[in-house]
Amino acid sequence: MGLGSGLHIDLKCFRRLLAMLRRPRVEFPGAFSHVIACGNHRQGIFRDDADRAAYLDRFEYYRQRYNCTVYAYVLMPNHVHLLLETNETPLSSSCTASRFPICSPTTSVIT
Repeated sequence: MGLGSGLHIDLKCFRRLLAMLRRPRVEFPGAFSHVIACGNHRQGIFRDDADRAAYLDRFEYYRQRYNCTVYAYVLMPNHVHLLLETNETPLSSSCTASRFPICSPTTSVIT
């Protein structure tokens, strides 16, 4: 068997895969981050308005604790979008330490 025998790479599929890979997070005080959190397998993450209110209360607690500024948020039935500005505490540290219900690998920095 030669080196390429039986090996087929779908270039279109490979390009899509590369586009989906998360770039390393750039973190510094004053960084703006678009944070997305999704339910597993696109499942809902809020049952009702009480869930959304509890989420926002918890989020506000950690926002104050880690001193980040929230410019915008959207609570959708199966995901959340946040536009945050970090201060001294990096986003990854505050999310990990607090078990933030909003952190996901799709977090990216807006440049």
